[in-house]
Amino acid sequence: MMTDAYEQFACIGGICPDNCCIGWQVELDKKTFQKYQQIQETELKKMIRRYVYLNPEEMDPSVDYGLVELLPNRRCPFLNSENLCSVQLEKGEAYLSNVCAGYPRMINRVEGVLEYSLTLSCPEGARLVLDREEPLKWIAGSGELDQRQILNVDYRASDYSGQFLAENLVMLREKTIAILQDRQFSLAQRISLLGDFFEELGPGRIKISGEEYSQSQKILFWDKINSRFNTPEYLDSQRYLDLMRTSGQPKQADIFPEGLEIILENYLVNYVFQSLFPSGEGRNPRDAFLKLGIRYALVKYGAMKISGGGDEASRKQLIELIQCFSKATEHHFTYFDDILAHIKKQAGNTGQIRNLIGL
Repeated sequence: MMTDAYEQFACIGGICPDNCCIGWQVELDKKTFQKYQQIQETELKKMIRRYVYLNPEEMDPSVDYGLVELLPNRRCPFLNSENLCSVQLEKGEAYLSNVCAGYPRMINRVEGVLEYSLTLSCPEGARLVLDREEPLKWIAGSGELDQRQILNVDYRASDYSGQFLAENLVMLREKTIAILQDRQFSLAQRISLLGDFFEELGPGRIKISGEEYSQSQKILFWDKINSRFNTPEYLDSQRYLDLMRTSGQPKQADIFPEGLEIILENYLVNYVFQSLFPSGEGRNPRDAFLKLGIRYALVKYGAMKISGGGDEASRKQLIELIQCFSKATEHHFTYFDDILAHIKKQAGNTGQIRNLIGL
């Protein structure tokens, strides 16, 4: 099973606006590492000697047996002046590592069925998933892994006996996606319905009660979250930070532009499908929903900052924002937990947090 955007992907190479060979650690699987050692004496071989080394903290030989030392400007040393891979240019695609050849494709296996999707940290992947009017769809995919493909998660419910969210992943994920794609309601209403659904799963139903925040109060709250957590000390993505800093103040409107709402819906649905939501969000149903709600609120807050530039311009900016946001947060494993912990201290109870999330 795969998202319908998956089979359309092709790397756009040197014209990519946010190259995946800049800023991220480059990992080499064992077979690729050994291939590099066998390359004959050339300028490329000299570079391999200089920059390629064994990973002392290897976790999986099919993924990170070796590493490539980045240049001071955080570029892969094999990336040439035209932003193309010199290894691939000289030796062919077969010499790319499993990680490099596979990105931005993500593969999970759920109850024996392979699931294929695109990670949105890639600009072209983000465009294919987000820049569409129709809801994200799924089509039949390959039933077997290619020899070089990396399996991200191999999920079986039987491995999670007694862990409600993980044990019931398939049902909960299907329900979440059905609610998120129900366009008879606004996206804000769908988020509220999703909150109701997850509240019912937890002990002691909590209604949204207490202080009702106005839209201006909510925007002010997310202004403060943005100032605290979207900083160079917290996120390693100058491109995302610059985009948020130069977008101006959030614009209030009675109706959020429909075109932007569709993009935001597709972002959330892709995340839920790919991340095996809610199984990876701990054991508390409320916290699982709240972390998804924080994603929604942060991206919508950003969308409200850019939604004054005309519909087409705003669409392109929002896609860029989500791509940058995904790349900035994808490898920050505590980012959303940290924000949720901070909000719990500020807002008090779950009802108030849900109210703040409902931008």
